[in-house]
Amino acid sequence: KITDYLKAAYGNVEKNFTVTCVPCELPERVMSEEDASSIVDFINLSMTGVLKMSQAEEGLVELSANIGPVVTKENSVEISVFPRSAVDALTKEIANIYVQLGKRCGIRVVSGEPAPGWPANPDSQLKHVVLETFKEQNGYDMKAKSIHAGLECSYFYAKNPNLDIISIGPNNIDIHSPNERLELKTLVPHVKLIKGVIEKLDK
Repeated sequence: KITDYLKAAYGNVEKNFTVTCVPCELPERVMSEEDASSIVDFINLSMTGVLKMSQAEEGLVELSANIGPVVTKENSVEISVFPRSAVDALTKEIANIYVQLGKRCGIRVVSGEPAPGWPANPDSQLKHVVLETFKEQNGYDMKAKSIHAGLECSYFYAKNPNLDIISIGPNNIDIHSPNERLELKTLVPHVKLIKGVIEKLDK
């Protein structure tokens, strides 16, 4: 029944999944039915996935959240939830919703220090310098677009919103997975690009 359900719900995405059932020993201790229900309710009712699209840039996710590790300890269960947005106000908004949900489910919610937002800057002058330099060096256009991701640049922006900041990088494949790898042939052009941009800015 579990296999049939998962295949119907997610078979088009997870084509090679398997479900294996094996006998196991009963634990000496279990949590109460009330606690188990509270935890399951919190997880099921948590807002996860894409929650809001950008109104400024078509196709750009502006707010998302996901359930992370769920760790059972001796006398507690810790559920990690990770909201993400380029807009700080939206991150705070979803964090407050989790607090309210926790109260309804009898779960204490503690908010950690959020990563600051880094909104897109369509008027970035630095972006134009980088795109121009890349084309001069390589003979074809560099792709420039906003993405929904957490980057260290956001901490610099939080310290000084007047900074003109962009993020560049070589081609990375299967990021944040055991198969993550770097396309080496795209590395040298980026080293040359950084050097060229610095020389152009120096003039």
